[in-house]
Amino acid sequence: MSVKRQSTAFDFSSLADLESSTKLNLPKSQQPLVFIMGLHRSGTTFLYESMADYYGAAKLTIQDIVYYPQLISRIQQATALNDANTINEYFQSFGYKKRGNDNLELGPETAEEYGWILKRWGGQFTSSPETLTLLQEIVDKLSLIHSTKQAVMLKNPWDIGQGAFLAEAFPKAKFVFIKRSPSEILSSEINNALHFTRTKDPLLALLSNNIRVTKTLSGIFRLLRKVLSESGFTTLVSKLIVADITNNIEKYLTDIQSIPTHQLVEISYADLFDKPAFIFDTLSKFLDLQPRLGAEVPLAKRAKKIVNPIVRIAAKKLEQRIADNGLSRFINSETVDDLK
Repeated sequence: MSVKRQSTAFDFSSLADLESSTKLNLPKSQQPLVFIMGLHRSGTTFLYESMADYYGAAKLTIQDIVYYPQLISRIQQATALNDANTINEYFQSFGYKKRGNDNLELGPETAEEYGWILKRWGGQFTSSPETLTLLQEIVDKLSLIHSTKQAVMLKNPWDIGQGAFLAEAFPKAKFVFIKRSPSEILSSEINNALHFTRTKDPLLALLSNNIRVTKTLSGIFRLLRKVLSESGFTTLVSKLIVADITNNIEKYLTDIQSIPTHQLVEISYADLFDKPAFIFDTLSKFLDLQPRLGAEVPLAKRAKKIVNPIVRIAAKKLEQRIADNGLSRFINSETVDDLK
């Protein structure tokens, strides 16, 4: 029996009454705050999920984002379980059990970026003086909901380049930076673009509810894919992504240099699967956090090697562009040639 897919079955747009710190009289969070920093597709989600689970820390979830406008109120009214079931039913109506772009487990408790909240309720995906009150409110809400957790953890790859601002706004926060081979980021981003232009993605539709720019750009790229050949579209997208990654690597390096050294630690995606025990021991000491009882060191999966010839050509161009812009110190030991 086939699953009937109905994207209009669950309407979250009715959540229009935004709670505010003033209305709720939220207490300021007293828990340690950790920002996970990195480029899109650099392993931030895996690291975020892993750290939150390993340390028993609070994380921002899909459910938190969907119901953010009334998050505290709904928890106080004991509707959280029903809300989780509604989200599960939404994904099930599309036959979705994992994220379509990377096969991560998908559900109401899946970790996501706070940028979705900043954009919908603050007008931009990044933290700034204009969205700082909202970001502080996110921290305080998570702290209140998860008062027994030993830390609050957040991630938002759109905030690469905002490290100095975040460190000043949250002077007691710690920052965990993760870097990944640029060629792997490139390959993952291109696969991402191909996935999201192949069909309308239920998760993206849910997170970007009432965010017009996301809907518009998705429509434009789906149209381009129809007009161009598969190879033509991949070539076009790869050029755009090469430029974007180069720009974001520069922002990443600026962040590393601008945040006080006692507030940050940098790890690599490769080390997560080469020496995970050492990495999490390093994180425990840096964050001054203890693993939750029974926690096991997370094991990462190795990334697939680049096989698409168009992507391989783009990877070479990216490597050269990084070198030309004096950004080679970002690259880890793995080069494009190692991906053959």
